[in-house]
Amino acid sequence: MPGVASAFYRVLFAAMALWSIRFFQTVVSLTLLATAPLTALLALTIFAERMSRLQVAGGVLVLVGVWMANRVQRPANPVAS
Repeated sequence: MPGVASAFYRVLFAAMALWSIRFFQTVVSLTLLATAPLTALLALTIFAERMSRLQVAGGVLVLVGVWMANRVQRPANPVAS
């Protein structure tokens, strides 16, 4: 089923990219890092695919890192006047 997982990855990536156009580039690039763990969760729920402990730990680390980086307060208007 690698072809099906790849198709889901592409669709999820495109959907996240289109949804995030209205945000800053930093937030977009950080959030797109979450695509792989989220795709793995979809594969787990839809196809009952198994993940190793190392894969789960890596996915958790990525998601925590994305959350931590996106929670930083940014100025309302980043463009200098």
